[in-house]
Amino acid sequence: MSTERGLATVVPLYDARARRSRPDDVTVVLSIQVQSQGVVRVLGVRSTLSLAELGHVASVALGVASSPDTPAFFTSSSSSSPLEPGILLGHWLRARGDDLVFHWGLWCFDVSVVDIHPRDHATPGRLCIGGVGDFLGRPFDIPRINAHLTGVKHRRWLLHSLRPEVRRVIMRAGADSFLPLIQALDLYRPLCLPEDTRRILDALPVEQEPRAREAWWLCVLALSCLTGGPERQEILSESFYQCTGEERSAEEIASLCAASLEGLRQVGAYGETWEVLPADQRLDLYRYVMRGEIPSRL
Repeated sequence: MSTERGLATVVPLYDARARRSRPDDVTVVLSIQVQSQGVVRVLGVRSTLSLAELGHVASVALGVASSPDTPAFFTSSSSSSPLEPGILLGHWLRARGDDLVFHWGLWCFDVSVVDIHPRDHATPGRLCIGGVGDFLGRPFDIPRINAHLTGVKHRRWLLHSLRPEVRRVIMRAGADSFLPLIQALDLYRPLCLPEDTRRILDALPVEQEPRAREAWWLCVLALSCLTGGPERQEILSESFYQCTGEERSAEEIASLCAASLEGLRQVGAYGETWEVLPADQRLDLYRYVMRGEIPSRL
């Protein structure tokens, strides 16, 4: 506020504290669990969500969001007084080991920070990334949980950001399993690829047989996960089975589209560790291959 000449500007103490303590916009990885029941959910959430919004995410992950009349709130680990639901979770959960207690009905869940990650505009704001155990008879189903958290309209937009052929493969393989990946890839970020690289990628896939083309797109999706050998092979085998009903090893699936994978190898997006580009550059190549026309508002 304004002051008389010669006097220092007075800043309200509350505002100064609020600005100083406002949390960074990061992804907070949280563990929510009832140890006596063997129920654990691991969430990746944006630090700028309110505690009320975090409570909703937790309820969805536990399968109890259909019971909105059940009292739900957070307390600190040292007090039984409910915390203000409008406070940003980043004020309380900002470092590894920070914890709260989530109350749902008569149940109490330990909530603790497992990790903190930087985020950008493409990073999902609320996601279930793991867990174990059914709660009150509600099966633990990550695809169903994330479909609920993402929202129907946004899911539709993500699917239509893909080439039609990729979209069809994902729908058959289980869209909810791949949509968090598609969102994180941020397909329409600006790309700067050499003309000869674009020319090679534009020709892919070269296979014409439908099963071979399905194998190709599933290989690209598995590569986009940037996981290690065994995990990537499991993703590929499982998604191929979901898509086609055929049980094949990752090697057999890759052999169906070997010619196209050789094209990826030529541009540094496939092969042994010593022959591929850095991860960020490989992701640009996968984005270019998979993205379709920018979808209009759906």
